[in-house]
Amino acid sequence: MAIGRRKLQENHNLNLKMIRNFGESETMAFWESDFLRAAKWFTYFDEFQKLEKEQQLKILASVWHVWSRLDKLAITAMGRQKKLIGDFVMFSSGSQYFVMDMKNMELDLTWCARLSNQEMQFFYDTSENNITYKYAQEMMELNPDDVELSYMLADLALSHASRRFRGEIEEICEKLMEILGNALHNYYVEQKETPRYALRLAQILKINRKIKEEVIQIRSKLQLAKIFDVHTVEFSHMEYFEDL
Repeated sequence: MAIGRRKLQENHNLNLKMIRNFGESETMAFWESDFLRAAKWFTYFDEFQKLEKEQQLKILASVWHVWSRLDKLAITAMGRQKKLIGDFVMFSSGSQYFVMDMKNMELDLTWCARLSNQEMQFFYDTSENNITYKYAQEMMELNPDDVELSYMLADLALSHASRRFRGEIEEICEKLMEILGNALHNYYVEQKETPRYALRLAQILKINRKIKEEVIQIRSKLQLAKIFDVHTVEFSHMEYFEDL
């Protein structure tokens, strides 16, 4: 998976593109990109590839958007460390890096909502309350390597799928996390020669725990959005768009 992470970052254009307006076309394009990035990363997860295709798709459909939150956080932290960006959000789409100033960006949600853009911000983390803004500094200080970041991505995604589904999928996710936990242990002990890694692991899981809590809050808000019927669009496969 660490190889997959490096592959995702290869051959990127470092001439950053600033997103000043974010509407329907941008939303659709970046949703597609986020899904494909997550799908590509999972192809480097050997144990995941051994699952039935139906099981793979069910897990991927439920976690790609959660996976992408940590992906954006990691890229933003990298961009700030390299002084490519200031107090912005940085993310990847294709082979291009994009930058958003979410505090000042022109956001248009009228294409999908009955409420005004300002009212819709209650339901979406589109301001300084965005996960990336809140935890970028912590991510910079943690500075995980590719193996650690891959573990973080897997833990975040699989624990989310495990909560969403019971029975077979839950058991699969728990088994995959056990395999990854053993692999991470071997990495610390054999490659990094760091047998006492408990503190480091606690720091890694602390950030993941915060993101998981944020996702639960987002899900609660979106449940309210459903109750009050604020959205005007319908998805043919809603399972792909939970917790956005």
